[in-house]
This record gives sequence, C-alpha cells and structure tokens, in this order.
Amino acid sequence: MINPARFDLVLIVLGCLSFLRLNQATFFDTPGVYCGVQPIGPEELAEKEIDALPGEWPWHAAIYQIRSEGAVYVCGGTMIDERFVVTAAQCVCDRASGATLNNETILVRMGVLNLAAPFQLMSQQYLVADVFIHPNFTVDDFRADIAVLKLSMVVRFSDYIHPVCVDQKGDLHVARGTIVGWGSTNVISDLSDVQLPLYSGVICGTAQEESTFCAGYANFTSVCYGDIGGGIFTKIAHAWHLLGILSMDKNKSVDNENCRIDGFATFTKVYNFLPWIEKVTKLELLETSDEHKFVIPTGVPAKKCVLTDPQNSTSNSSHLPQDCGRYVINRILHGQRTELFEFPWMAIVRYLVAPIHELENLCTGSLISNRYVLTAAHCVRASKKPYQVRLGEHTMDQERDCHRNDDQECAPPVRDYGIECIAQHRGYNRRLQQDNIALIRLDQDVTFEDHIQPICLPTSSYLKTLQIPQYIVTGWGDTETGHKSMTLLKTSVKPANRSECQEWMTIRGLKLTEDQLCVGERDGADNCKGDGGAPLGYSAEYNRGMRFVQFGIVSFGSGCGVVPSVYTRVASYMDWITATISSLDSD
Repeated sequence: MINPARFDLVLIVLGCLSFLRLNQATFFDTPGVYCGVQPIGPEELAEKEIDALPGEWPWHAAIYQIRSEGAVYVCGGTMIDERFVVTAAQCVCDRASGATLNNETILVRMGVLNLAAPFQLMSQQYLVADVFIHPNFTVDDFRADIAVLKLSMVVRFSDYIHPVCVDQKGDLHVARGTIVGWGSTNVISDLSDVQLPLYSGVICGTAQEESTFCAGYANFTSVCYGDIGGGIFTKIAHAWHLLGILSMDKNKSVDNENCRIDGFATFTKVYNFLPWIEKVTKLELLETSDEHKFVIPTGVPAKKCVLTDPQNSTSNSSHLPQDCGRYVINRILHGQRTELFEFPWMAIVRYLVAPIHELENLCTGSLISNRYVLTAAHCVRASKKPYQVRLGEHTMDQERDCHRNDDQECAPPVRDYGIECIAQHRGYNRRLQQDNIALIRLDQDVTFEDHIQPICLPTSSYLKTLQIPQYIVTGWGDTETGHKSMTLLKTSVKPANRSECQEWMTIRGLKLTEDQLCVGERDGADNCKGDGGAPLGYSAEYNRGMRFVQFGIVSFGSGCGVVPSVYTRVASYMDWITATISSLDSD
C-alpha cells in the first residue's frame, strides 16, 4: 500500500516540476535584484479592497506540514533570500517536546493568494533541506520564537515571488506596521493585510521585553492562528522591511474563528536575531554599501514604470522603429478573417483569472517597438492585472498557424513575453473614460519575425491631422452571433457623426473630447466585446511609403454595430508615448 503522505509528496513534486516547465519563460535570473520592492503601483493599490493583490506581498510564504491526510497549512513565513524563509519556531517543532520537525515533513509554497487553491499559475513550491530553530527557543513561553528554513533549491524570482528586506535599526522607529496573513484557520480565505500600531515590549508587558514588541489593540481582535509565523512590515526608503514575526500563544483566549480577543499581538523582533540568522544562513544582512539600498545577489530587477508628464515635452520619435506597418491593402469585408502575416503587430494581453487562476485572453494591444505594447488603460487596472503578452498569434485554437488550405507555408510559433512594468496614463479616469491609454514594457527585447512586426504611429504633423475616410479595426472579440472568434478578424469602419456620438455619450454622463475618435456608423460594423485595447488604423503615407498607421485604441462602446464606439486618439498622446519610452529606456 502506498503511504498517503508519500503519495501526496509525489504529487506535489510532480506538480512543481510541471509548473516550472510550463512557465520557464516567465521567470528569469539576472544579477542585482532589489529586496522589498512591490510590482504594484500606487494607482493599483488605491483601487484595492481588503484582499491582497497578486504580487503585492511577494515575500509571504505558506508553510505546510506533510501528514497522513496530505499537506496541511500550519503557518505563514517570509522569504529573505533565494534560499531562506524565516518563520516562528513553534511552526516547525513538536509542541509537546519542543523537538525540531523532520525537514522532509515541511513544505513551503510561494506566490499563494488563496489557501483553497494553492496550485496557482503564479505559485511555486519547495521542499525544505534544513530547519534551524533558535537554541534559546522554549515551548513554555515561546522565548526566541524564530526559525529559518533552508529550501531544497533556489527560488526563481518573479513579480509574484520576491524577497523582502530585513530591518537594520530595531528601535521601532515607525508608528505602524502591516501584517500579512490568511487569518482564521477555520475559514479558507484570501491573503489579506492590515495596518496595526506598534508598541515596545515594555509598554505591552511581554515576558521578553528586549527581543519582542507588540502590535494591535488591547481589547480588539487583531490576529488569528492562521497568521502565526508571518511577518509584520514597514516601508523604509521605498522598500519594505521585515520588522517582526508573529508569535502567538495558542493558550490565549480566542473567538470561534481562532482570532485573539484578549490583548496585543506579540512579535519576535527580527533585528535582535540578525547575528544568529547570519550565522545559519551565511548571509551578510547587516552589511550594505548604502543605507537606502538593499541588494540580494541574484534575481530580477523590480523596476517600476515611471509615468512621465509630457506637458512640456515635444514629440521625439527616435525611440520608435522607422521600418514598421508593412501591409498589403486587401479588400475589406464586414467581419472578414485576416490572412496569415497580415497584421503582425497584434498583441494579446493575458491575465490570471480567479478563482481558476488560469491565463485568459481578455484584452489586446499593438506592438509599437521591440519593447513596448500600446493598449488601453482599462486593460491594466489593479483589478485587471496583466500577466503576459502573446505575440504572433493568428488562430487561437490551432497549435500551428498556416495559410488556409496550405500546410506548406506556416508561421513560426507564438511568442510569450513577461511584463517588466506598466505605464498607465496618470490622467486616466475610469468613470469619465478619459485618457484611456497605457504602455506595457516587456521583460526583454522582441525579435522581429514574419509574424511579429511593429505597427507605425502618427509621428508627423501630416499624420496627426490626416482625415481618414475609413479605418480597419482588428481583434478576436465576440462576433455578431455572440461567439468569440478563434481567428483574428478585420472590419472596415467609418468615422461617426460627432454630434450623434456626443448625444449618445451625454445620456451616459460622458463628454466626447478632442482626444477621442468616434467611429462606427449605426447598424454598421463595429468592434465587439473582447477587442479592448485593439488598434484602429489604415494605410497612409509614412516615411516615403505606404504603411499601416495606428490612429486609435479601442476604448469603449455598447457592442457590435449597435451605436458608435469611442477610441482613444493616438495622435493626441504621441508626446506622452515618446516621453514615457524615452524616460524608461534611459533608466
């Protein structure tokens, strides 16, 4: 008979290996990763609710014990390096004897948002090679309640998995800290966070006043059993630092959800144990060349896009390719299938969708250079965080794209790119639907191929003021029959009457601005749901030749051919586009 624990372990290892093979292109190793940096921008955090966003706390770990019934969640933890996670000693010891648990019975998962769905696309899991419990730890009073787990292999850093910095002052120089955890052990929940006031051990009367501190409120529920071992953090010099580890006595009074109701939450002060941590990990946590800069030797730079205000800038198209928009004019029909290689700049923006945590294609965009994709701002909101960009796609349900009725001429495979950062226009207003434009900076340069080429943008004064009698819009969105198209479609649309369009927008409390195009005659062809961020363009004279130029970005409308749709006018944002690219490329 197969031992259930061993069988579960086999499944875990196989799942981990499958995940790494599946996502080998989304994780990367480059020197000089900065600790404590979130890939989440202030705009995204402003929109969040209670639950944590994907990648918001990329250093938070879920620690499991492998038992006869399988892997059981027991505690939180915090990753401080590519190989080490710190947690509470009580999480990895026998509560009766105080003996250290066998390392083979401990499992660590990173990148988990919901404990009910630990095998998420963005998560990774690791066995534990060694367990270090502080020699002064006792199960009687939880003195020195700290442990270090050495993982069995090096962690692959990503936007969702990233180390935190460690506090190097230890004097509670901040008034509040943020604790992260899953809360009650009785209720399966999403990862969440809460800010709590901090107090010294003297004020809250802990037994080990020097090596602990407290957080929370004297007579208010603050932490739960499911939070034990997790960290409390504060932001110092733009980077998050680990202050303490939650050490909770399970003999204290709790409510029916295992949340403490009789006093402050006690934390082990990590600073006091740094010499011991350095000894067991061989890390140099106390040595930095700059007090505002904390670098871990391997990983990926966590670079955020800087939104540039182009108000006083002039358009400089030197960062955009001159060879772009190669296009052969074909007769356009309503909802016609495109030919292979016809629109090689089309990009699919892919998202991790809860609760299934699988990649879905929910928006589109256009490749404008070897590093940037242009899309709509509504495609990159906090609640709609892109995970990946796919280039070179034509027919989604085919493994190999070939010319119809011709298996001899086929396109190379699609190319998936990770996302380094996102620049959403700072003026974007979701309610008013204004400044609906964003840039996605890919994590590496794109190699142009027959099926992957950049589109041209209206860089000249001539193109910015050109009156187009009709446009072409492309996408995989829902068709008139309500079914999603697997093959890229193209549709010819004409500019709509602006007064009619404004009348339609006024009914909805909106205003049509000069930075927007109104396209699509009533009862005519139009973009449909699923085409968000797609390019609107046509052939025009560009660099002494006829090239396909993008004039608009699908912004919003009411469906296929019902009323006119509104597009972001690309010409109005050329200064913003070029200034933002210039700023990012110069960093």
